[in-house]
Amino acid sequence: MIANIIGSLLSLIITGLLAINFRLYGALIALSIYQSVAFFVTFFICYKSDWFKISYLFGKIDPEVLKKISSFALMAIVSVVFGNLSQIILRNLIISEYDVAYAGYWDAMTRLSGGYLMFASTILAVYYLPRLSELKKYKDIKKEINYGYKVILPLACILSLIIYFYQDFIINLLFTKDFLPMKELMFWQLVGDVIKIGSWIISFMMLSKAMTKIFIVTETIFALSIIPLSVFFIHHFGFKGIAMAFALNCLLYWIVCSYYSFKKLKRLSYEPC
Repeated sequence: MIANIIGSLLSLIITGLLAINFRLYGALIALSIYQSVAFFVTFFICYKSDWFKISYLFGKIDPEVLKKISSFALMAIVSVVFGNLSQIILRNLIISEYDVAYAGYWDAMTRLSGGYLMFASTILAVYYLPRLSELKKYKDIKKEINYGYKVILPLACILSLIIYFYQDFIINLLFTKDFLPMKELMFWQLVGDVIKIGSWIISFMMLSKAMTKIFIVTETIFALSIIPLSVFFIHHFGFKGIAMAFALNCLLYWIVCSYYSFKKLKRLSYEPC
């Protein structure tokens, strides 16, 4: 956790300095190197720890461990590839329906969402994922998921309401008044973000239990299903339709993942609740 915090702070400082001094070019450089900064910070902190030895980085490959790690790697690759692919297609869709400026408004909205969604994903990755991994009984897993909904989801709702009511101030602070048209997306995007955090609680449970097949299938389907949904909603509701499609897609993902993951859990010899 300390390594994550220090790495994030250094990345923020470096990004700020490069963006201030070199503007867009500096921001692009920061985007390409901030992960490397986090890596070196983590490595340095681990190197100073008593338990760490360089020799731990080398050794024989355990086939059983490799099999388990490859499942997680495959899930991560699928999520990144199809997630980025759908983003590219959606950006081109907006450009074709409207123009580059509207694609910029949409991209700014998604960046704003990504910024505060990072807060939720950090909590889930640091506490929630390890906690779910150590639980074996079905009733304990279900209890922990319910606890996540009682704590994490209300925080997401509060944060979304703050952003919504102060959207003019936030847009002018982070962007410029030229980006005010992105307000058209704000309500449905924030609704979708809250739903997305709710679905993340389930997807992190799927990750913790290595439900590779379910995770890959649902990630692929719903990364791509947002494209026809966006076409439909843009046609019927205009520019804000893309945010409405996002909210609906997240809701469907949440429902489907909940159904199949809990069904799978009950078959894994966990104690019934």
